[in-house]
Amino acid sequence: MQESPWPAYQPKKSTLVAEWVLEQIRSQAYPKGSKLPSEREIAQTLGMSRPPVREALSALQIARIVEIRAGDGTYVRSAAPANEMVSDTMSVLEESESPFEVMQARRVLEEGIIRIAATQATGEDVVRLEQALARMRDAVEHSDPPRYFQSNREFHLAVAAATHNSVLHKLLESLLLSEEKELWQESIQRYLSDPEHIKKYTARHERILQAIEKKDVDKATQEMTEHFSGTAEEVREYL
Repeated sequence: MQESPWPAYQPKKSTLVAEWVLEQIRSQAYPKGSKLPSEREIAQTLGMSRPPVREALSALQIARIVEIRAGDGTYVRSAAPANEMVSDTMSVLEESESPFEVMQARRVLEEGIIRIAATQATGEDVVRLEQALARMRDAVEHSDPPRYFQSNREFHLAVAAATHNSVLHKLLESLLLSEEKELWQESIQRYLSDPEHIKKYTARHERILQAIEKKDVDKATQEMTEHFSGTAEEVREYL
């Protein structure tokens, strides 16, 4: 038989983790109400890093199979998950990009975007950035994380628009759409909603805007790089 020229389908690591957890639940190794092993222990058992474990548990929580209790652990919510619940879990994982991979891609793209924006931004571009930043500040003042994240996306898209390169803008817009999916909101955004994190991020965006206004390419690039470095490390620590 002639071999297919296409590589065989390989399920995502997070899907394999979810399947392992489901099998443990079905076998009653962890009955309803019991606490699952920690993310680190599951990762060590399966020989994986923690991000796919965190993504799998988040998807299982979205499907109402487990409950993640902050600072405590993950507990079994359904001892006999229905087929629909299992299907929901797999759909969330297979249809969603890894939050950490999205952030890595954004970092590569936006570090290039900022260099162009710092040289090409017009007065109108700066006004749009100021307006987005004002909405971010207002969201912080009123402790409104959803509105903060929306205005944060608007700020980054305004930076991309300031390059006057439609391809770069569309690429970033596509990546940002991934952050609107349930897996992102469940596994990452909830953690980044901490008021202290939001205040720190807002201050960073203020410095990015100041550098763009001054057309200081090196400073703008430094601030964007440090912004993604800090966020990535916090997410890595969380995961």
